Amino acid sequence: MGISLLFGTDLYLQDHNLLSSDVIPDGQQALGDGVEPTEARFQESTDDISYGGFYFAGYNLGDISSRNGIPVFSKQTRLWIQRHVGVEAFTAFNTMIEHDRAIPTCHQTINSAGWDALPPRHIIEAYISIYKASPLRLVFPIIQETLFQRTVSLAYEDTPSFLGRDVLNAKTCILAFTAALSVLEPEQTAVLSNNAALCADRAEQSILSVLAAPTIDGLQASIMLLLYRDFCGQLQAATLLHSISWRCVSLFRAHVRPDTGVGTDTVRGQCIVEHLRGLFWLCYFFDKHISLRSGQPPVIDDSLCDLTIPREYAGCVSIQQAAMEPCSWQSSPDLFPCDLELTKLKSKVFTVLYSYSALTKPDAQLLRDIRELDAELESWRISVPSNIRPCLSKVTGVVESNVPQSLGMYVVFVHFEYLFLLATIHRACGRCQAWRDNGVDAQETALHSSLALSVQGSRSTLRLLKVAFWDIHRESFWLIIFYPMWATITIFCNLLYNPGFEANSDLELLKLLPSLIKGMHIRQVSAIERMQLDLLDSFFGEIVRLAECAIRHGPNSVDIIA
Repeated sequence: MGISLLFGTDLYLQDHNLLSSDVIPDGQQALGDGVEPTEARFQESTDDISYGGFYFAGYNLGDISSRNGIPVFSKQTRLWIQRHVGVEAFTAFNTMIEHDRAIPTCHQTINSAGWDALPPRHIIEAYISIYKASPLRLVFPIIQETLFQRTVSLAYEDTPSFLGRDVLNAKTCILAFTAALSVLEPEQTAVLSNNAALCADRAEQSILSVLAAPTIDGLQASIMLLLYRDFCGQLQAATLLHSISWRCVSLFRAHVRPDTGVGTDTVRGQCIVEHLRGLFWLCYFFDKHISLRSGQPPVIDDSLCDLTIPREYAGCVSIQQAAMEPCSWQSSPDLFPCDLELTKLKSKVFTVLYSYSALTKPDAQLLRDIRELDAELESWRISVPSNIRPCLSKVTGVVESNVPQSLGMYVVFVHFEYLFLLATIHRACGRCQAWRDNGVDAQETALHSSLALSVQGSRSTLRLLKVAFWDIHRESFWLIIFYPMWATITIFCNLLYNPGFEANSDLELLKLLPSLIKGMHIRQVSAIERMQLDLLDSFFGEIVRLAECAIRHGPNSVDIIA
């Protein structure tokens, strides 16, 4: 497949051994040699493919757009909304969605000549210093300092006529690192260089060659590009990069036991093994998070992985220590983007409740699974230190003042994850047949109790966004926006389904979103990202408008949607 189909550029790089043979898994041969690019196209209908769907109190409310992660309601559901609110629903928004689908998610086109031109070495050395000094290196451990210094040396060595495999692959990794750090630490890197997009595009010219000869530099490059595209809101590109990254992780056997071809009895060998496992956990996090945002099934099968938490991993305990000793984070083990136990539980939730096989479970089994998963989530919550423990009813004072802001963002993210999982676990009750059959009393009680917990978790999500606004890492916008988006949908549906005494306070929560979201996004954005932001603005604006109409329109009889 040509690179133009993957990343929207008009360039592709044929396999000319552009990836380093620095470390190749034992027994692995180059893949794809001699394969010509094809002219295949993605079918337009793939924009509408998803799994699981969205159910609320017996109503099937449609799927998630796989292009940008913004929920798109089915025509039948829009008619159901219109009966509640008395006006047309999502007409202008759907027009924007169709226009967005017609526009390719292309990045800037660059000349293939000189694609591997790097920023000056002193800039990269400064970037490395910035990364080492940032608490975000614990959250996104994308490089290992000792190994990366070798990469830098290779990339900048004098090669007057012939660029070997090692050198070219190192250059790709340097370009990807430049792009990734620009979104992790934008203020510090902006004064040094403003060519992040160009560096990302250049690196992507060679990324398919990662499949031809998997190397650590190539794997790092693909994960860093994944991070960059995801932080820029380019969900399709991030999804494809994740698939490539996971392929490399599995070839190294980093999902079970890293197989690097070097002995682990040396310092370098041990560094490689530990770094590969860290890259696996990054892939694992992005797999579950991108899957939820895109509506596509996860790529990673948990049953094929060793999900043993690293022995030195401390998770939220590290944050507690940082609060007591502000400089202690510098010697802390990696945190990763979210608590690993919670990420594993998230994967289980979607396997048990939202996989294809889960959709046919009888009510009794579904409700039993909901109770068991709720108990597991509560067990995890209790394990978190009390001063940073998430809570359904209390969202004030989430981050202590003496915790570094980047680590405070980690706490906020964990709280978002907890509330989202709580709401998601109990939202699954919406698929129960009892909503249609007016089930037995005991089951009705369980259903309404679950629905209430899902709605309350969603309300707390929006309150958390308001309370923790200044603790949010602005460049994480596209990772964070997922949570208020689904909270909004749940609250909106509840307002239509059961407009009780909290309807007006729910409306006030919804009204907060547009201004909060505009305040979150401060980086200069590309034209493509601007279109995504306009879609978001239209989506939330339409939700608020329809909620106001629903309250004015009053209760109305409804028909169950199949």
